[in-house]
Amino acid sequence: MEKHLSNPCPGCFAHKGGENQCPHCGYDEHAPRGPLVLPHRTMLNGQFLIGRVLGKLGGFGFTYLG
Repeated sequence: MEKHLSNPCPGCFAHKGGENQCPHCGYDEHAPRGPLVLPHRTMLNGQFLIGRVLGKLGGFGFTYLG
């Protein structure tokens, strides 16, 4: 995987350039999202980069690609 952290795709973390929709996986980061979801590319604990939502656990939490 290429390591271009300036604008990685939140769906697959590949470099997607300035496109809204990733040419590698097709993820559109400008599609509507819920208000409780963390923003794309949030850095947690200075170590984990947040990507797309993988699942919702019964309304009590979210699982993210990281």
